[in-house]
Amino acid sequence: MMITDARDLLEAIPAAFRIAVSGRPGPVLIDLPKDVQTALVEFDAWPTVASVAEAKASPFARRFATPAAEVPGRMEAMARVLAAAKKPVVFTGGGCNSPEVADPLSVLLGGYECAVVSSLMGLGAVPVTADNHCGMVGMHGTVAANRAMHDADVVLALGVRFDDRATGVIGQFC
Repeated sequence: MMITDARDLLEAIPAAFRIAVSGRPGPVLIDLPKDVQTALVEFDAWPTVASVAEAKASPFARRFATPAAEVPGRMEAMARVLAAAKKPVVFTGGGCNSPEVADPLSVLLGGYECAVVSSLMGLGAVPVTADNHCGMVGMHGTVAANRAMHDADVVLALGVRFDDRATGVIGQFC
């Protein structure tokens, strides 16, 4: 976010921290031109800042969460689609590079034969020495990974954002 008025920093900085700890946690850029950096501002009170726990409990942190009551039905439907697939591909992204995901991902791939491709941020989620790992997909990816995605009849995307470096022209992706 670009700040053009120093008074806006009182709202922008707390908002940046909320964004940084919610959804897909990570850095947030606040663009501050030189005149904003050197400006002096008077204000009546410091803004109220939410705690990390409050930020993680925000609707933004849960935007992709499936309601618990819907999980069994969705898992069953997903299992049927994956079982019927002829050329399935698991597409791992940066959301798979965490200790919480490593074991479940390993169990999934140990019991389901399919090609595995990664985004740049997903590299490392599946060992490159795995027989079914085709490499990174996208403009800087491997021919094998891009071919696997092109030929796939089902793509199980895990922790990936589908950015333009991985997809290229979205209308022609997969």
